[in-house]
Amino acid sequence: MASDKQRAQDIEELLATIEPKFRKAFEVGLASMPESISISGIEDSIARGDFNAAIGLINEAIVATAFIEFQREIQNAVQAGGDLASRWAKADKIVFSLNVTESNTARFINSYQADKIREITEDFQNVLGESIRNGINEGLGPREIARNFKDNIGLTARQEQSIRNYERLLREADSGALDRALRDRRFDRSVAESIAGRKQLTEDQIQRMVGRYRERYLKYRAETIARTEAVRLVSVGQTRFWESLVEEGRVQQEAIYKKWIVTQDGRLRESHASIPRLNPDGVPMNGSFLSTLGYIRFPGDPSAPAANSINCRCAIFYKIKV
Repeated sequence: MASDKQRAQDIEELLATIEPKFRKAFEVGLASMPESISISGIEDSIARGDFNAAIGLINEAIVATAFIEFQREIQNAVQAGGDLASRWAKADKIVFSLNVTESNTARFINSYQADKIREITEDFQNVLGESIRNGINEGLGPREIARNFKDNIGLTARQEQSIRNYERLLREADSGALDRALRDRRFDRSVAESIAGRKQLTEDQIQRMVGRYRERYLKYRAETIARTEAVRLVSVGQTRFWESLVEEGRVQQEAIYKKWIVTQDGRLRESHASIPRLNPDGVPMNGSFLSTLGYIRFPGDPSAPAANSINCRCAIFYKIKV
């Protein structure tokens, strides 16, 4: 029977294969968006003053087409989670395989894919809306606004604002520019000289610094999405494995419980480190784990607060209660 430490290692090895695929799929989707969206149509709509029409040119159908590979990885991750649960279940003398095309699992995957596409679509729409507002305030024309949006595809409106704030700090020679975790530290000396009043940054330097900051933010977002989705969907795959057993009448739901496994890698958040201690015997199959930040059903649980779910590196496993 595998120990908790071995199960955690199994999860890490699985995630190490899944996360890069999610990251690549997200980046491929982003790269194809400028070709999918009618930039000229956005420009024309802005010129007419019909901003809603401009935003409406980014729709779920366009995003779904661009992110086909990302949607495929959602199904693959659920299957991988189910396969891992199948391997572990053999310790309880259970031989069973999850079929992601089975109706209940397929419905979940289809719904999840639709929700993610809707979420990504709304991100693009929000960024375009913010680009239009900022462009108008800065006196930019429709073409400049549309081109700026094309160059800014990939981040949320909040992240775009963070980049604008970073640029402002650089222009104002504010020391806060040196506090940004995602900055390129190779520029720190030049920024420090600007802050000290010894040598003002050139426009070319500012644009290069902001460009590097944006690149790092895009990488950070892709990595965050990859980690969150991989952890979440592997957990879902395990859950669907056991739910399928219950649905087929092979195991009684009351006999199944789940336990939380932490990953001791220096990035373990305190709220998750407390979960095994607060739930020493695990929780029922459909129960929630108590943490110092509230209840959470599984790693990456979308219904839990972001501080308790984003970038989680933990895992769960199910067992038959003896």
